[in-house]
Amino acid sequence: MVYIGKVRTSYFLKHAQLKTAKPDKRMGLKLDLIKPFWKQKTETIRSRLVHPLIVYADLVATGHPRNLDPAKRLREKHLR
Repeated sequence: MVYIGKVRTSYFLKHAQLKTAKPDKRMGLKLDLIKPFWKQKTETIRSRLVHPLIVYADLVATGHPRNLDPAKRLREKHLR
């Protein structure tokens, strides 16, 4: 998932050099571009980062065992 506003979407797609996969070549890969739903106070480097709680929720929501350890470490470091 990429949390990105409408203004930066075309820049991101151009510079990330992403291409649409053909249906037979997708192999379960997926990239979601999601408009940020939180308010950003100022335009700083920090304001461009997603809150750790959202990252934690995204990692856990995948259900993939490989994501559970980073989610646990993130929770211990930022969400206690």
